[in-house]
Amino acid sequence: MIHRLVYTGRLPRPQKGGEHWVYRYRLKRAALKTFGVLPVPATQKALITLTRVLGPKQRPYDVENFAYQQKGLVDALKAGGYLVDDSPKWVTISYIQDERNRAQGPCILIDIRYTEE
Repeated sequence: MIHRLVYTGRLPRPQKGGEHWVYRYRLKRAALKTFGVLPVPATQKALITLTRVLGPKQRPYDVENFAYQQKGLVDALKAGGYLVDDSPKWVTISYIQDERNRAQGPCILIDIRYTEE
């Protein structure tokens, strides 16, 4: 089974001093409201691809900042039943930044594929 989700809401900006936990919490709450909760929670390992489609004037982030920024979205997927757990045993996450489709952005495309492993 494959789920394709799109998040167009605001994302927290990476900062030098680190971010306060409340920014990730707000992102989790907004994403959960956008995605909804699955009636039957996932029971299999998931492969997730998070693609950040850049807007017209946006620049790509460093890989570390991008992964840190997406933590609230991953937490929302776990709370919504799309993931069993966000540990490496249950999920593999790939992070991509797309500069080619700037007309579609800014948004985050989330592809979730479940495996039998």
